[in-house]
Amino acid sequence: MAISWPSMKTDNACLLSRHWMGHRKTQRSRLCQLASVPLGLGSVSSPTISVGGGTTLTIRGSGFQAGIKVAIGGKLTMATLVDMNTLTVVSPAVPTGPQQLTLTNATGETVSLDAAVTAN
Repeated sequence: MAISWPSMKTDNACLLSRHWMGHRKTQRSRLCQLASVPLGLGSVSSPTISVGGGTTLTIRGSGFQAGIKVAIGGKLTMATLVDMNTLTVVSPAVPTGPQQLTLTNATGETVSLDAAVTAN
C-alpha cells in the first residue's frame, strides 16, 4: 500500500512530497502552482469568415487578460473578454484565403495560429 503526504518544504511555489511503500521511500514528486495561466489558443468557433469582415467568432483558450489584443490576418480587431478562457471578436476585412490569428496579452505574451480561419 502506497502512502503519500506533503512535506513541509516548498520551493518557488512548489510543494514537495514523498511517496512511501512500506518502509522504503519509492518516489519523490513536486507539485507546482503557476503564478498565472499561460496564454493559449484552443479553438475558434467558425473555420470561415467573410472577406468583408463582420463575422462574430468565439475564441476559446487560456490565460486571456483584460486588454488582450486580437489580430486576424495581421489586422487588429475588437475583442470582448468574456472570461479568462473565452473571447468574442468581430473579424476585420481581410483578403481571401487562410488567415493567421494572433492574441497578445497586456503583458506582451503572444500566441499565434497560422490558418486559424479562412476568408471567403
